[in-house]
Amino acid sequence: MIHFGLPAYFGPGAGFAFLGSLLSLISAALAGIVSVLIWPFRMAWLLLVRPKRGRVERVVFLGFEGMDAAGTEALMAQGKLPNLARLREQGSYRRLRTTFPALCPVAWSTFATGVNPAKHGVFDTAPVKEKRGCESFWKILGRYGIRSTILWVPGASQPEHFNGRELKSESVSYPRFYARYLTRLLGSLDRETVFFSALENTRYGVLVCVFDAADIDRITAETLARIDAATAVFVLSDHGSCPAGRCVNLNAWLLREGYLALDATGGIDWTRTRAYAVGSSGVYLNRRLVKLADSAALSKELAQSLAGLIAIQSACLASDLYHGPHLNAAPDIVIGYAAGYGSSPDAIAGKVSPEIFEDCSRSSGGSLGVLFSNLKIAAENPGIEDMAATALNLFGVKTPPWMEGRSVVAVP
Repeated sequence: MIHFGLPAYFGPGAGFAFLGSLLSLISAALAGIVSVLIWPFRMAWLLLVRPKRGRVERVVFLGFEGMDAAGTEALMAQGKLPNLARLREQGSYRRLRTTFPALCPVAWSTFATGVNPAKHGVFDTAPVKEKRGCESFWKILGRYGIRSTILWVPGASQPEHFNGRELKSESVSYPRFYARYLTRLLGSLDRETVFFSALENTRYGVLVCVFDAADIDRITAETLARIDAATAVFVLSDHGSCPAGRCVNLNAWLLREGYLALDATGGIDWTRTRAYAVGSSGVYLNRRLVKLADSAALSKELAQSLAGLIAIQSACLASDLYHGPHLNAAPDIVIGYAAGYGSSPDAIAGKVSPEIFEDCSRSSGGSLGVLFSNLKIAAENPGIEDMAATALNLFGVKTPPWMEGRSVVAVP
């Protein structure tokens, strides 16, 4: 091979790449310098705004999905939940009101924000919004320099940006690297392991973890064994639940009653359908067909007819239940199923089944969850909307005027 000794050619792309890398390095260096320079001012600001009269150093919320009040009380009476019974005796216990409908993402969104669904925008089991329409209490606390760790709280599909950390799944967390960091640190994202690691590392601030299936009594006991007198603990559920042996397809009922029509392929004919069901508890009017002037009368007619079904405990107009900027996104009629009944999988997907009723094996939400605490609960009839204000007030932060809940504990 003959080598001519010609100089190597560097095109403009290589120059741009080098320049881009150089600028990135310079930007990173400047960002680091700025962070160091402003750190004393940031700390001074946090010390200035941090509340002076917080009652506690830590607040821990242990959430358990679908933990029914009546069932829990029966198990305590039988001696099967000794640690929860001890917490009730040494601290306090109340039945906890939940949202209507009593659905997991709806209730936990109200827990986080202290407002009704028309304010936070989550109405069903599959929220359509990436983020809630209202701030969580942990975002508010973060502005006062009070950090939070939020683990597996249902509701919005994406976490907020706030002064803290949130884990939703193996692939969704804030900051983005948090899930990967936990996996490398702990070897897995096992809920108990992650929770107790976070409890050990939370010296000041809030820790929330929601368990979907766990040994409630044991986890409660281990949590109480690892806290001190400056920590407030709340064991709660989003709502009660009971087995639903029968599923209901409201679209099949709407078809039978003439409110819904099918086309030649068996799908919904939207040119002749006035109302349809989709999701776990909602009936909607077809706004393309139903005029606004006729919607109120049709909604009332439907609600009265639906309330007569054996499977339905209540059928309420959303406008009677909620108030807020997201009311237009709510179902026109919100369904509360009677004990032993729930929405069928086809109805949840917006499909029409051949039969209105069918056997099924799933659970349905009830109205009352549980609330235990190592503090004395002053409220006689607490609701899940009160938890946000409780967390704020325990750290000496005032409840914002838009928040509907109030603290359940007496704060001096």
